[in-house]
Amino acid sequence: MKFFLFLLLIIFSQMVSAQNADSVSKIIFEYGKGHNSWGPGVYGKGERIEITKFANGNFKITKYQLITSSAGSTGDKFTKDTVSFNVQNYPVISKMKIKNLFLQLNVSKDNFNTSFVFPYLNKPSKEKILAVARRIDKYEDFTDEYSEKEDRDRWIKEMTGFNKLNAFLYEKKPDTNLLPTVISDVWHYVRVLCINRRDTIKFQSELYDLLAQPFEKFKNGSYSSDRIIANVEINTSISVLLPKRSLLRKDIDLNSLTEEYLKWYMEENLKF
Repeated sequence: MKFFLFLLLIIFSQMVSAQNADSVSKIIFEYGKGHNSWGPGVYGKGERIEITKFANGNFKITKYQLITSSAGSTGDKFTKDTVSFNVQNYPVISKMKIKNLFLQLNVSKDNFNTSFVFPYLNKPSKEKILAVARRIDKYEDFTDEYSEKEDRDRWIKEMTGFNKLNAFLYEKKPDTNLLPTVISDVWHYVRVLCINRRDTIKFQSELYDLLAQPFEKFKNGSYSSDRIIANVEINTSISVLLPKRSLLRKDIDLNSLTEEYLKWYMEENLKF
């Protein structure tokens, strides 16, 4: 009986989400990455991508802007340059993709694991692995002086196959009982604004957290989150809506975890 009631609750919540999605007239993605302007040059980049509903119920990208913030060559002349890209040739977006996005944004799922993530991942090349090793002072482990060839070959094979990925994801799994990390000197975020006639629902996540998880949900005009949602399918639902050149698309792609995984693997397994 309890299971039956629980199932009804899930079905009902999905119906409500779908109905709310039908009322959405516009979705806006706001993306920002930068740091405090301590010196000259570019200190921040951002995007604003608007997707608008048309009379037939389908959607289309109607605005795509790249925003660059700079402190100038001397560090004291602040400018914000906005470049608007031509959106005429972007394809129509089906309303089912929008409904799916809205549904994923409103439900937590236990998919921060290998079963969901692995099929989306591209195998890292040996060159990428060695480049990461250099950045974290592990490159010497891959030289003749410090390790055997059979060990090096095994490490490369294991990392290209994402060995122990589930252990990595389990260690990094988001906790929906905790508020996302707040860092004051840098920012790296995504906001998803779902707009209808009456209100705007905002979803926000910090992209310096692995896979931008979790997301916070804010009701219209509220400064405190209504819910915290962990669901990696949000990432894939956003990615299919964005232009290929989008900075946000690159940062929210599931392959964005690869470098962190390689660092973790080397630190955990390349020990003598």
